[in-house]
Amino acid sequence: MPKGVENGRVGWQRCPSTTTAPHSDCTAILAEPGHWWTSYTPTDDDVGFYLRMYAYYETSDSAWTRRVTPLTSTVVAAQ
Repeated sequence: MPKGVENGRVGWQRCPSTTTAPHSDCTAILAEPGHWWTSYTPTDDDVGFYLRMYAYYETSDSAWTRRVTPLTSTVVAAQ
C-alpha cells in the first residue's frame, strides 16, 4: 500500500478490452468473503479477457482512493 495508508483492500478485475476505463466495464474477481489477495492464478473464466489488480485504500487524511494496474495481455487457455 502507498505511504500514509491506514486501511486498504487489494483485488483483481476481469476486463473485456484494453480500452476499458479505469472504473468501469470490468468485473471483480471475488475472493472468499472477507478476504483480499495480492496474487491471482487465472482460471478458465479468464480466457479471452484482460486482468488487472486494484487497490482501494484510505489515506491518513481519511480520503479513500482507488488505483489500478495496467492490464495484462489477453489470458489464453493452458496447453
